Amino acid sequence: MGTIFLKQGDLTRAREQFLAALQIAPKDPQARLNVALMDALEHKFTDAERELEPSCLPSLGQLMHLSQLADLWVEQGQRPRAIARVQQFSRAYPTDAAVHMLLGSLYFDDKNYADAEIELQQAIRLIRAW
Repeated sequence: MGTIFLKQGDLTRAREQFLAALQIAPKDPQARLNVALMDALEHKFTDAERELEPSCLPSLGQLMHLSQLADLWVEQGQRPRAIARVQQFSRAYPTDAAVHMLLGSLYFDDKNYADAEIELQQAIRLIRAW
């Protein structure tokens, strides 16, 4: 229901639904992500970070959360923090193309073109190996 309310522009009811889902299943990563996205939409960046941070331990299942957290940090001017966290994932999962794509895009946006090229080419090599 939260998604429906969100699409209708009713942020208050969407937040209520997402919080209710999180209370029912506090370890559900999707529920946590939904609450964090609501926080970000409402410019409550510290709250969004608090929701996302615990679910961003190096685990392939948490890549979407990592991407959202990195975006949040970039929006707050904390690109080095985002890069450091994605580098941590890259070390934990060196054969995951999506992690290299994310890291490459962060480097590119930071105008670190040499490292961006390395990461993006690694992602391409890994995709071709599939």
